[in-house]
Amino acid sequence: GTSTSGTVFMKTCCVKAEDTVKYRFKAQEKQELALVTEPGGLVNLKVYDSRNDIWHNDDDGLNTGKPVHIRVFDIPEGTTDVVIEVINKTDKDLSFVVISN
Repeated sequence: GTSTSGTVFMKTCCVKAEDTVKYRFKAQEKQELALVTEPGGLVNLKVYDSRNDIWHNDDDGLNTGKPVHIRVFDIPEGTTDVVIEVINKTDKDLSFVVISN
């Protein structure tokens, strides 16, 4: 999400066992993004700034996934579509929360 007023946006999402989902949202300026899974959840996170063709992936835990991901990055200029890709590394369906500014 985009906020110059300090507002925080939060969305609860889900991903099937051993599957991948993608979400897209508008962003500008400094982007602060967090993803938190339900207890026992392990996911990988890929983040793509589509207008500027820049990846902001969290490469920690690539083989096993992690329950929490935090990414902070700057959008060079203007507004862009940010695409997040969440890869479930477990054999159960998971819910997770995406938090952004």
